[in-house]
Amino acid sequence: MNTAPIIVFSYNRSTHTQKVLEALKKNTLFNESPLYLFCDGLKENASEVDRNEHKRIVDIIHNEDNWTKDTTVVVQSQNLGLAKSIVQGVSKVIKKHGSAIILEDDIIVTSGFLAYMNDALQVYKDDPSVMHVNAYLPKSPFQKNKFTNSTFFSSHMSCWGWATWESSWNKFTSDSKQLFKEIEEKDLLSKIDLNGSFIGLEQLQNNIDGKISTWAIKWLATILINNGLCLNPSLSLVQNIGMDGSGVNSGLLFWNPYLTKQTDTITIDKNLSKDTLLGDKYFEKFYRYVNVKGYKRFLIKLYFYILNRIFKVDTL
Repeated sequence: MNTAPIIVFSYNRSTHTQKVLEALKKNTLFNESPLYLFCDGLKENASEVDRNEHKRIVDIIHNEDNWTKDTTVVVQSQNLGLAKSIVQGVSKVIKKHGSAIILEDDIIVTSGFLAYMNDALQVYKDDPSVMHVNAYLPKSPFQKNKFTNSTFFSSHMSCWGWATWESSWNKFTSDSKQLFKEIEEKDLLSKIDLNGSFIGLEQLQNNIDGKISTWAIKWLATILINNGLCLNPSLSLVQNIGMDGSGVNSGLLFWNPYLTKQTDTITIDKNLSKDTLLGDKYFEKFYRYVNVKGYKRFLIKLYFYILNRIFKVDTL
């Protein structure tokens, strides 16, 4: 098997990055995979803490104990920001190799992650309708996993451990205005927002207004505009450890909606139906739970606090 390259993006979370690499090394395909370790440049106004963490990151990615037999290390000379770092890095690597597996510095993979990703990239490499491979499957305690197949399709993507092909990534555009326009013209407003459960349009508009600078919502919009499919595992092969207050987002709650059951083995279903209805409904229900506001949010937090802390009930 020609293994796809692995890309890991980092900046200033050394402990997280080391854990990501340690988890990757437990995959049997790790040493056979080209590895690209990208570290963004320091911000001009970086604090002393950030500078020290950044130095540790540079040391970690230059440590040959963390390398495969084909490793490339890139430390940017200036700060690009996460969105630009990912877009540029993925574009560069995928142009050379034709596909890529992408991780950020807080995504811990299981030992079967690379096998699943490479199998999926191989099975669907000649199918232009499949544009994205997810490795993360979220689950709220209010929903059951009803998938009878090992994999399923959706129109929505996850950026927590993913893969794609050059033919798909070449369709990506960073022009938020153009994407918003095409979403409207193709009557995809409800689809991108999962019937009001997801805040896709708001994210696009915030990019247009300059309030945020993100890449994932633009990739999602690109997939939708091109009627693309996203392959999902019936159980997650990754876990996000970044919801601990160390990054932009904080997960310091009584409950963590992003914790999910994991597996080491997923077999790709080669005769999979391309109907995305069940998959999209699944994500719609998840985001409806995550984005609940006001008193309902308080009651949910209290409910899971009681279950987890007092009655010690596993709600995954």
